[in-house]
Order: sequence, then structure tokens, then C-alpha cells
Amino acid sequence: MQSAEDVAEEGWLSREAAEADVLQLASLLTETHPDPYAGGGGAVAFRRRVADILDALPSAGLSRAHLLRLLRPLVASLRDGHTVIARPASAAPARPGGRLWLDWDLVEEQLYVGTVHRAQDRALLGARLAAIGGIPLAALLTRTGRLRGFDNAYTNLVHLAEALADPVRLGELLHPEKPAERVQVDLVCADGSPCTREFPLASEPPGTPIRPASALAAPEVDAAGLGWAFLDAEATVAWLRIDTLLDYRERFERCRATGSLPYAAPRLAEVAARSLQAPPPAALDTQIAAVPSATELLCRLFAAMRERRTRALIVDVRLNRGGDSFLETMLTYLLYGMEGLLSADYGYQVRRYSPLYLAHYTTHGDEEWRRIGESLRNGGYDFREEREWHRYRREGLRDVDRQRRLREDQEYVAQAPSFARVFAEGRWAAAWTPRVIVLTSAWTYSAGFDVAAALYKQGALLVGVPSSQAGNCFIDSLPYRLAHSDLRGSIAFKWSRLFPDDPERGEILRPQIELTYDTLRQMDFDPHAAVRLALTQMNAEGAAPG
Repeated sequence: MQSAEDVAEEGWLSREAAEADVLQLASLLTETHPDPYAGGGGAVAFRRRVADILDALPSAGLSRAHLLRLLRPLVASLRDGHTVIARPASAAPARPGGRLWLDWDLVEEQLYVGTVHRAQDRALLGARLAAIGGIPLAALLTRTGRLRGFDNAYTNLVHLAEALADPVRLGELLHPEKPAERVQVDLVCADGSPCTREFPLASEPPGTPIRPASALAAPEVDAAGLGWAFLDAEATVAWLRIDTLLDYRERFERCRATGSLPYAAPRLAEVAARSLQAPPPAALDTQIAAVPSATELLCRLFAAMRERRTRALIVDVRLNRGGDSFLETMLTYLLYGMEGLLSADYGYQVRRYSPLYLAHYTTHGDEEWRRIGESLRNGGYDFREEREWHRYRREGLRDVDRQRRLREDQEYVAQAPSFARVFAEGRWAAAWTPRVIVLTSAWTYSAGFDVAAALYKQGALLVGVPSSQAGNCFIDSLPYRLAHSDLRGSIAFKWSRLFPDDPERGEILRPQIELTYDTLRQMDFDPHAAVRLALTQMNAEGAAPG
């Protein structure tokens, strides 16, 4: 039986159309993902799930919302945070229901209240979640993991926090059959006492967001989500914010070079308009030129640090959910020079080529086309990096290997002309190398994690909460769309091993100085508690003023 929400939602499908979409999704997953079976019990278990979905399709048809509910567990079974399915943004249900107006943050594998929206709830800031609707946190996490794939415990916690702010996903977790108007929330308050509150579910916020105050003012960010500032008058410590890697100019230059710019064009227009504070120009090249350049920002930062003899740099990727990880190469070069790029050990990746890959990336050099052709004869798998990594471990890095890496880096950098000019000059290599401390949170993911991990591998200190991205996981996703329902999402096409010999760090990369709930409470739940923790460490090292 269909709910009123299902019937009201646009996108009613016949059984035949829904069946075609189920089979299309199964084909996309099996021909694109590097290992679609391992997370869910093998090929037989995967095909059983597909068969069960087909059997569950009503003969009278079903809504897009109903089909999405059936397909979520299949996609989640891959246990991969980069492989997802969702409705199009333009297809909100006619009756979305309400959400719980508490916003959550994460520490020590716990959710705590980071934002409230009513003055009478201010005392709940910092309270830890125990249960919602009578469902304990552990059970909520189990339900969340069945609806969306995850890399580690922190990914699943992030997905739960997101679901609690989404009326549709909250409904799937708590009351899939009948929408509720109120929900009971059980908390453990900051003083350790239990408390239970009942909250109305609403589609609009009941008031202005209220967050704990901070002892620090963060640098402002530009239209690309990047910004920096010195923390003291003597410029002893610089703070670099990298809030996203979706919106900087070099990302769009690389999209143009690889042939994937059509997929990024809507985002490009948004960023260009935000940067210009005016409607974007029609020409894509002109739009790209209007987007803030990470190269220009970083050169200003490094020139200022070199001039002021700055002793420490905080690289803040706590809010960074991903994008294009090219900035990882830029920072490595500027901090550690060519030697840092050539000698870095970032493990290896096994790439899988597929029809979906070739539809997305249309521009390749002759050597890459050759590798693609060879790989397609064996399911699309390219094991070149894995074999080279094992040889490096046995024999070390030879001169011929360094020359090849240099050529590959030059070709890679050439995709982003804004940085390629700086790279060719040479004078910015290791322009200034202070003590580097990287701040991470559970929200740090994908390309944001890549920046943190690359700097960590170069000797930077990690401070904060572990990232929800695993170092050993599936990465780099390709967009897809189901033909009849218009459901869409992304599928990872790389098997990545950042820590091939270390499964523990490969699952959760814990900061050397980890933010705890007790420390957070002592700092009155300051949103920038991790920055304060980093400053305390730098003071102890003599890298910052006492």
C-alpha cells in the first residue's frame, strides 16, 4: 500500500519501468565499482538482494520515493561511503514532513548537540544523544548503516546526523509507515545527568540558530571556500581554512582538461555568480576565470609567512566534505618542494575503467588510452600502481622511477594552468616550511581527507576528531542517473590503499592529539576547540607565543 506522500509525489512508475531501473542500477554497480560484492556477502547475496527488490515491486506500480526506499539497502550493501543513491534535488516530495531542530556534532564516536534553534533549549548545548523516539543510539546507527554505505564508524555517525536534519531520511529511520508530528529525545547533559525532551517536528526553523561562543575568530573565506589569516600580531601562527574543494578555479580547469566540465558546469555557474556577485557570463572559460584561484591565495599566504618568518601553519579541513584533491599536490609542492612530491608514499590505487567512466572522462593522452584498452580486456582493472608500490618497497625508488614520476606530475599539473605557471617558475617550491598542524573532524571526507593524509605523510601533526574517511576504501565517484525514475547518485571507481600494511590506520586515521568530550566540555564546547588544542601543542613545542 502506498502512503499519501508516495501518491502525492511526482514520478509514479509502472512496474515495468521500475524493474528496468532496478536492473540498470545493478548493471552500473557491477560494471563500475571495483568490488561491488565484498561488503555485502558476495555475488550471490548481491543478486539475491536484486531479486528480492524485483519481487517486491507492486504490480500496480510505485512512486519514486517507494523505489528509492527499496534501492537504498542494495547500494548500502557495498559498504562504501562514496557510492550513493538519492532523488534529484528538484524532486522534493509534496509533503516532506518535519525535522528535529537540533543540529549535531561528533566527538569520540558520540553525537552531541552543537546547535539549538529555541532559546529554551540553550541548556542542551553539548548534551550527548542517547535515544530518539525510544530507539537507542546503537540501534539508530544499525538502521542508518542499512540505508547508506559507510567507510568507518564516523561515516555512519555523520550519516545519522545528516538524517536527523532531513525530514525524509528521519522518517525512514523513525516512522516509515506514518509521519509523526513530535518525537522524544533522550540525552545525557553536559553535567552527566540524563534528560528527556519532546520536540515538535517542523519544516521551518523555530528560531535563530544558537551555538556556543568561541574564543577565536576564524579567517573569512572567499567564494571558493578558502581563506587565511594570522592568529597573532607577530604572525607567529597562520590559519588556513579549506572548507571545500569543490569550488576553486583549479578544480574547474582540471574538469575542462579531462572533458568532465559538462558535469561541473552548474556548480561552476554558481561559484562564478557568487564570486562576481552578479549573474555569471555565458562563456565557460570566462566563468572559470571569475572563480577564485587557490594558487593565488596560497602564494599570498606563503609570501606573507616567509616575510614574517611564521613558525607554524594550521591547515583546517574540519568542514571539508570533499571535491577535487588537486590542492593536495599544490600544498605538498609549496611546503615540501619537488622532493616532497617525488618521494611521497601515498600507497596505491586500483582504478577500474568502465562505460560510465568513459562517458564521464572523455579526454586522455595516448599512454592512458593504451592502459585503458589493456585494462578493459580484464574487467577494466588497472593494477599498475599496486605493482609499482610493491616494487618500490622491495627495491626503493630508482632514478628512472623518479623521472617517470616527474613526467606524470608535470602532466597532472598542466591540467590546471593557474598552478602550472607557478610550478614552472620553480621559485615557489618549498617556499616556506613552518611547523604544520592539520585539523580534522568527522565531517572531513574525501578530498578533504586527502589533504590531511598527504600532509600527515609528510610529517604534519593531526589534531581534532578522526575523519569519517577511511584511508583504505573506495574513492573517486562517477555520477549516474536511472532512466525512468530519475533517481541519481555516484559510484566509486577506485580501490584505494593509503595504508596497505596497516588496516587499523587504514580504517580510522586517529589524530596524534585527539579532541575528547572532556576537553570540549572544559572549553565550553567552543566550536574552535581543536584550534585551541593545536595552539596549546604549539606553545609546548615553542612554535607559538605562550
